[in-house]
Amino acid sequence: MRLQSGSMLQQNRAADLITSRPDLVNPFSLPLAIAALLRQGNMLRASFWYYFWQVRSEPWARLGSPDGEAALRGSFTATLGGPINAWLGSDPHAMLEVMKRAYSYERKVPLYSGRPNGVGAGAWQNAVAAARAHYDLAAIEASFARMKDKWAAERVQNHLPNGPLLNPGKPLPDGWR
Repeated sequence: MRLQSGSMLQQNRAADLITSRPDLVNPFSLPLAIAALLRQGNMLRASFWYYFWQVRSEPWARLGSPDGEAALRGSFTATLGGPINAWLGSDPHAMLEVMKRAYSYERKVPLYSGRPNGVGAGAWQNAVAAARAHYDLAAIEASFARMKDKWAAERVQNHLPNGPLLNPGKPLPDGWR
């Protein structure tokens, strides 16, 4: 509740709590923490948690209600993904490193104990494994190697910067790996 309607200080504290223990909250609380990090100017941390959230939210979207989790995931992806990808995409190497760290960390952090209504433990574990396989680091690295020059040219065409990340905010803690 404090993430949505609390003071700025309360929102920031709630975001810190969620990012320190993401296993305690439904993955759909993470975008509120990501938005708080964006407001704080912590683009690098917001990007990290956005990619972490992509993996965590995919099984929910796949097995949850199409009008619920799937629609909510699409909305958050459209709202948060645009600014994060536009910013982080200026430096493909940095983007790849953030993705690698987020996906690696996601696999280490315990899952939230809940799951969509009516989904059994076996189906849930299969969906989690499928989501993690979808965000395969080797495939992502190969795609970056093939596409980075094309992406840089497209960014120039679209008047987006190429080069080092501007105003990243606080660095990622060493433990987020």
